[in-house]
Amino acid sequence: MSSSKKKPAKAKAKTTSKDDGAAGETPKKKTSPRQIAIPGTEEKKIKELDDAAMAYVKERDERIALSRKEKTAKDALIAAMKKHGKNVYRDPDAAPPYTVTLTEGKDKIKVERDGSEDDSNDSE
Repeated sequence: MSSSKKKPAKAKAKTTSKDDGAAGETPKKKTSPRQIAIPGTEEKKIKELDDAAMAYVKERDERIALSRKEKTAKDALIAAMKKHGKNVYRDPDAAPPYTVTLTEGKDKIKVERDGSEDDSNDSE
């Protein structure tokens, strides 16, 4: 095994603002030139990927729009619960019955369906 000796680090020269030239200038960084596109090497379009991406964008945009509508409906429900002074509201006559619970201070609302009815059998 060979032992390697470390060389002492060279002292760097300190620079002052007097050495930098005009006040307020920043030294220019070396930048490498950008690679130019070579004709014929562009990525070919893949129809399946384009179609899948556009389908995703459509569904995402619809979800975002629905989220905005849901927020508006939620705010209206919170306002109605406060107007009537309710923290809990139940409607046993609704199909299916539901319970609305308002958490005060956080303006958090929760709507739950009551009972153990299974909604997966609606296709009969």
